[in-house]
Amino acid sequence: MKMLGATLLPSVLGLILSGCATAPQIPVSEKSYTVIFDVKGVDKNELFVRANTWFVANFVNAESVIQFSDKENGKIAGKYYSELTVGLNYYGVKQMIEVDVKDEKVRIMFENPTTIYLGNAFGPKGKVAGFDWGDVYEQKEMDAINSDWRRLAVSLNERLNKKDSW
Repeated sequence: MKMLGATLLPSVLGLILSGCATAPQIPVSEKSYTVIFDVKGVDKNELFVRANTWFVANFVNAESVIQFSDKENGKIAGKYYSELTVGLNYYGVKQMIEVDVKDEKVRIMFENPTTIYLGNAFGPKGKVAGFDWGDVYEQKEMDAINSDWRRLAVSLNERLNKKDSW
């Protein structure tokens, strides 16, 4: 009986304590992404117009809003909303996007992502009772967000290098 207790007790304690463990935090450095683009031969004013056009084309959801736009200082900032699928789960994602322009250069920064669970492939997609906006805790969610940020950065670079000739 002592032998059973000696092997069973550590197993039970381990099980109880593992239930209290929290998921490892995602480092703050992984919750932002910055890219700088060189756009040779294009001045600050034209780059601002192109970047602003990109914002308008991508901020199509009612929850995506340009919050600040200053052509003189070459800055556009806004909150961007997207929906991502991670495995079988759906998430809403809000994040800040900031673009700074100067002659021949543009910097885009993504930061402060928050998510909300919207359901899974087995049910309807939408706000689920008991879930609210919160920090990103799962690495697979952050990986999906980073992938979306890279996609958006590529589309901005394409827009910045597109010459309008009409």
